[in-house]
Amino acid sequence: MMIKTMVLCIWTVLSMSNEEHAIYVSVIEADIVEDRVEVEIKVFEDDLRDALRPTSDSLTVEENLVYYFNKHLTIGGNQGQASLIDHYQEGESYRILMNYNLNEGTNKIEVSASYFMELFPTQQNILKVSLREHKAYHIFKAPGDKYVFNFAR
Repeated sequence: MMIKTMVLCIWTVLSMSNEEHAIYVSVIEADIVEDRVEVEIKVFEDDLRDALRPTSDSLTVEENLVYYFNKHLTIGGNQGQASLIDHYQEGESYRILMNYNLNEGTNKIEVSASYFMELFPTQQNILKVSLREHKAYHIFKAPGDKYVFNFAR
């Protein structure tokens, strides 16, 4: 319950309109649904803009998002296999919705989330994984951090 309250508090800070911010944090909500993981990533819009700046100018916004997050967010060992569902700005925050396919019969997923850490050394990415009534939380604080969520289908 304490982590749930912390996630809500952090998202409140993410939602506040502010020219500059002193914390570098994001929230990842991952819902396991049948053969895929539906992911919603919530970040500060200006941090996302800074992260995408070095990517190719010849790519569309959508292509840049997929390229960047496929490089820095791994779910279920499927680095580079996410598909973008939607993305939009909401105040000073930005939401990215993606799907990651799971291999048939998988009963665990490994997650790593190093995005923005190459720019902001204090970046923390908070993960909430859900499968029906089962929930788990993890905070990624360094590029090599990994979290494994075991589940029964």
